[in-house]
Parts: sequence; structure tokens; C-alpha cells
Amino acid sequence: MAADPDLLLLAGMLCGALSLTALMAGFVEARIAPRGVLLLVMAAGLVGAAQLLEPGGYALADVPDAVIRVVGRLVQFFY
Repeated sequence: MAADPDLLLLAGMLCGALSLTALMAGFVEARIAPRGVLLLVMAAGLVGAAQLLEPGGYALADVPDAVIRVVGRLVQFFY
């Protein structure tokens, strides 16, 4: 079973958002935030994998369509 590039992109964006909050909290408290760094590395890996798996890659304008496709599949799965 092949990985879904849209799902990888969305997971990477979510990890990236969580990493930014963790990194900013660590910066404010003047300490190193290892979870934030780990989440940032995971986000970069997931987004990079999505770029490689999607034929032609993703443009910035393609991101909202990918999010809608993933959310649509989740709604269809649960209803």
C-alpha cells in the first residue's frame, strides 16, 4: 500500500505548527526544546516525502486542495 501524499503533507503541516509552538515556548523560557526540534525534523521529513511522492510536487496553491481532499476522505469514512 502506497503512502498518500496529501495525508503526508497534512501531517507534516500539523507537526510543523506544533513544533513552532514548542520552539517558541522554549525560546521564551530560555531553554532548549528537544520536542520542538524533533517535531520540526518530522515535519520536514513528512513534507519532503509528500513532495517526492506527488507527481510534479506541490505548489503553494495546491495545499488548500490537498487539505480539503484529506478532510473529505475523513468525513466520508466516518459518515
